[in-house]
Amino acid sequence: MNASLSWVEISKSALIHNAKQLRKVLIAAPTKLGRASPTKSGRVSLMAVVKSNAYGHGAFAVSSTLEDYVDSFGTANGTEALTLRQFGIKKPILVLNYYRADQVKSLIERHIALVVYDLKQAKLIAETASKLKKKAKVHIKVGTGLSRLGVYAKDAVGFVKQVSKFSQLEIEGIFSHFASSEDDPAFTVIQLNHFRSIIEALEQNLIFIPVKHIACTASALSVPESHFDLVRIGIGLYGLQSYKSIHSLIQKANPGFNLQPALTWKAKVLAVKEIPKGA
Repeated sequence: MNASLSWVEISKSALIHNAKQLRKVLIAAPTKLGRASPTKSGRVSLMAVVKSNAYGHGAFAVSSTLEDYVDSFGTANGTEALTLRQFGIKKPILVLNYYRADQVKSLIERHIALVVYDLKQAKLIAETASKLKKKAKVHIKVGTGLSRLGVYAKDAVGFVKQVSKFSQLEIEGIFSHFASSEDDPAFTVIQLNHFRSIIEALEQNLIFIPVKHIACTASALSVPESHFDLVRIGIGLYGLQSYKSIHSLIQKANPGFNLQPALTWKAKVLAVKEIPKGA
């Protein structure tokens, strides 16, 4: 028992339970929905997002527990990705947001895929990969309404064409991010349609990107059309549910679905006192 007065316990069984529950949702979803180019197997990949020390649950504990139950891992930055490799994680890893220039060499050497939303990034990765005599996998990030990171939709085709000119780069994926799929279904549909339009425009230009992804926990559960080839599950893996406003919709789409909180915060009682009224 921890000698401190307050501690956190992480349940490995809850993490595994949640991963299995989410996998069932992906298997049960109609495979014909949401894919501009269906995968050969029709199988949707499950990415565990372990950014910010696995949402405070401990990146090592979470990633090592889930490696046999997920297909890949997503991190916010390069440092997190390199740390996973140091932990001994062998599954594919994608850096979703940013990385330092001095990390690119190590990231390529450790077979970590990198987000690209700027030509300077693409050039740096290509030049580094060339020196290493390797090919680097990249995922293009496009904006569909969140207005954070990502190439504007109107520039997406031209940008991908420019990135594809770098022979040292393998464009493995293209993705975007929902702004408010937990509580705004209407805007989620708008973003989904923007993403579809980008993919369709690329394919009309004979550009076929293997892995397309936009779904997070809430959209993966409530909008099966958003699954495409891969879903990025963050808070759902930890048993957190931020989608109360669409809870009934999720239960209707996934009967019997349930998540278990993976984290329990405990504390010892220091003292119990009875005091008079008005004290």
